[in-house]
Order: sequence, then structure tokens, then C-alpha cells
Amino acid sequence: MRTARAVLERMRVGADSPYETFLRLALVDAGLPEPHLQARPRAEEWDCPEVDLYVAEADVALQYDGESHLTPERQAADARRDAWLLARGCPTLRVNRLDHREGYRRVIGLVRDRLEQTDGPGGP
Repeated sequence: MRTARAVLERMRVGADSPYETFLRLALVDAGLPEPHLQARPRAEEWDCPEVDLYVAEADVALQYDGESHLTPERQAADARRDAWLLARGCPTLRVNRLDHREGYRRVIGLVRDRLEQTDGPGGP
């Protein structure tokens, strides 16, 4: 029963894949702010694209690239989304299964670096 409660406390509605959940939990377990799931980093702008995870405190989008991101159409859409966000000061960190195998160390380090550089949405 204790294990079930512990699992329930860490569950969130909104992840599109188990890997997004693994990524979220790795960030939280590393002491980083919990990312928002399926978020629009600039929600005040009507055309803001949605991202898999968004760490508001670092103003960084995280996009988990699984096999569905390998088609030319999806790569073009991803590039368009990333450019839209970057033009507004919100970089996108692309994450994949190699990051998963490595325990998301690279991503954790990049989010930590970004936290040191920014004071949240809109930059320092």
C-alpha cells in the first residue's frame, strides 16, 4: 500500500509517453523545478506552440524526440516550433533515448546551466 501511495504522489496527467515521465522524474529527483506537461511557454500569444515539458523557472522547453519525430514532415514542424520559441528567448532542448540510457545527465546539466542564466520567462 505504501508503494502505491508513493507512486500516486508522483503521477501527473498529461505526459504523452513513458519517456516524458522518466524525464520529468529525473529532473525532479535532481532537485530541479518540476516541469509543466504539454505546456505553451508563451500562452499569452495565440500562436504559441505546445511543448512536451516546460521548465518555467529556466524558461526552457524540453521536447522528447521518439521515432515519430523522424519523418521529414515532423522534423519540419519541430524545427518551426523550435524557431518560434527561440525567437522569443525560450530555447528547446531536444531529448532522446540516448539521454534516457544515460540517466538524463546531459539534460539535467543543461537545465541547471539555464537556471543560472535566467530569472524565468523573458530572460534575466
